Amino acid sequence: MSVSINKNTIKINTEISDQNLTKHFESIEESLVDDELIRLLKLGLQVSKNEKFAQFLDETEERFKEEHPHIFKMFEQVEGEMEVIREERKKSAKGGLDLEDEILNHLITNTQALGEFEKVGTKGNKSKNKTGDILVTFDDESQTVIEIKYATGFKVGEVYVKEKADNAITQIMEAKREYDCQYGILAYDISKPLKDAGESCIMYKPGIGLIVQVDRENGDFKYLEIALDIVQQLNAHNTNPNIEAKYINFFCNILEKDLKFFDDIAKSNSTLKKESDKIETSIQKLKESFAINREHLQKYLVGEITNEDVLEYLGK
Repeated sequence: MSVSINKNTIKINTEISDQNLTKHFESIEESLVDDELIRLLKLGLQVSKNEKFAQFLDETEERFKEEHPHIFKMFEQVEGEMEVIREERKKSAKGGLDLEDEILNHLITNTQALGEFEKVGTKGNKSKNKTGDILVTFDDESQTVIEIKYATGFKVGEVYVKEKADNAITQIMEAKREYDCQYGILAYDISKPLKDAGESCIMYKPGIGLIVQVDRENGDFKYLEIALDIVQQLNAHNTNPNIEAKYINFFCNILEKDLKFFDDIAKSNSTLKKESDKIETSIQKLKESFAINREHLQKYLVGEITNEDVLEYLGK
């Protein structure tokens, strides 16, 4: 091989016997061979540099680990914690998608009389904005859009906030604009409560729509069903001048108290049923014990068992 270097110029005069290289260059136009050779040389140089740099990093890491073991251990712990956070974020995103499907399936199965339900969160509408997850078309052709949140630390927010604020109200407003709906609904799971929602499971925001709580673990979507009914009525009677937000929320609070009271009674009834079953089991055992003891008394009276038999039966 003959290689000469003069300042920034390299001259190469050599023969290379390599089947792979030969096939590669045979597939290239003759006028491009020189450029391709230069490209491969530069690529090889870069690979070599990368290998040396990787080796340098490995050696540096080993040296740092030996000289500062406590700091290195701290770094490893931080990396472990970051990995947990990344996994939680993945689960949270997946949980949100699962919740969308569960809500959609529930609505299709249990509230079919209201209208039609379509999952739209993956495609958007006018601006391809993916805000808004389920589009509801009522029987009277009016619509609403449901935005589903499954995120920690989310807030209800305020109506009059800066445009980029990310909270329940701004999410509903974006979804409404995307699908030209007068009212929207935001549903959040009880395991990921809104920070400033208090204990309310359903609330109405004038000119915006409703914010409701769902309980995916127990398959409880009753507040969402109430919200859909309210929106349907609002769509049908939006010209009624006597409708005021405070009275809608008044009835929402009453309905919420009724449902919570109903849930408490249902839980109490379930507890009473379990206790009743226990009592019934105890009564049955007492009946069996009474029958056996009475039978032994009769056998003793007719002389079928002796005094010694009675003592043995009594465990004495």
